[in-house]
Amino acid sequence: FIPRMSAALVVVAMLLLAARQSVAFVTVGRGGSRRGAAVARATEERFSVAPMMDYTDRHFRYLFRLLSREATLYTEMIPANALVDDAGRRRGELSDERLERRFLGFEDPAGKTVLQVGGSSPRQLEGAALLAADFGYSAINLNCGCPSERVAGAGNFGASLMSRPDLVAECCEALAVAGVPVTVKCRVGVAATPADIDKPVDYDALAELVGRASTAGVRRFQVHARLAVLSGLSPDANRKVPPLRPDLVDRLVADFPRLEFVFNGQVDSFDQARRRLDNCAGVMVGRDAYKKPWYRASLHADP
Repeated sequence: FIPRMSAALVVVAMLLLAARQSVAFVTVGRGGSRRGAAVARATEERFSVAPMMDYTDRHFRYLFRLLSREATLYTEMIPANALVDDAGRRRGELSDERLERRFLGFEDPAGKTVLQVGGSSPRQLEGAALLAADFGYSAINLNCGCPSERVAGAGNFGASLMSRPDLVAECCEALAVAGVPVTVKCRVGVAATPADIDKPVDYDALAELVGRASTAGVRRFQVHARLAVLSGLSPDANRKVPPLRPDLVDRLVADFPRLEFVFNGQVDSFDQARRRLDNCAGVMVGRDAYKKPWYRASLHADP
């Protein structure tokens, strides 16, 4: 995940950073030192690395933690139905070893790793959260922003939840049963096709989503400041084609002063990060974090 760097160089860099920072890593998982350590409220999230499928696995997060002791790190999205059946019971074929190695185990001495889950069944989400509660995550994040066809289309979750605020509230209440803080990652709205991108964004629908989720106890939202286009755009194009709408995030900050909003979307310089932090509780970066991890990891150190 670090282009043009040899495996040997990566290993050397990791060893040097570990020695420099004197970090003692502890594996968190079943039987680990933090088992069952539910956190009452989410830790500060001034700078975070977004959840990214095939990128923010435990190996990438291990390296990034060597680079930054302050960043909040997100897992890849884990579908709730990969962990539990329709009744919310742990899948019978899911051994303890597979549960830890493939899905929920991680290493983080800073205690700032967030589990992102996907799903639209409150029963399944509750079951998944109860399994995850044993692993010491600082928060559980509900994916309400992924626009891919497999997720928002056939999967009927991710960005498709943006238009179902009552269901989002139910899902958040179900996740909260595990006693771990619940947060929500979303877009500023949805568009059916690329032809709808230029239509006025329904801010009232966005505010309703935030309001309903907050009644379920959610106090922090990670907002990708673009529309999610549900068909006609690839996931990659969905990160680039819809225009950035920071004004809508600013409206949320003004309208919900008791909530926290983390800005996500084209935060690709220190100046942009500072500008977003003037109004938001934090900033979240995506692809640049694995393209230039040594650069992004230093963002938190600059006030």
